[in-house]
Amino acid sequence: MSRGRARELLDDYVSSWPAAFGIDPLEALTTYPAVEEVSEALVEVVFEGRPDNRLWKDAMVSFMHGLPDGAGEFAGFYDRVGGRLHPGSLD
Repeated sequence: MSRGRARELLDDYVSSWPAAFGIDPLEALTTYPAVEEVSEALVEVVFEGRPDNRLWKDAMVSFMHGLPDGAGEFAGFYDRVGGRLHPGSLD
């Protein structure tokens, strides 16, 4: 599958995902997930969690479980505050 098609699948999924989440993701997140192109080979989906709500972790896991085939390869949950991949996502 072409890189452009994979990005299109991911963008479509990101925009439709909140309806499939089952609750309003803005209860757990400050904004809807955003797709950021880091390099030609790496795209990140950024979740901004609310500090007073722990459901943002559930939102990320829910998002990953519904990721359509061909939308990219999951590399792990990257903690931007800690500056590293979350070890629990690498199992």
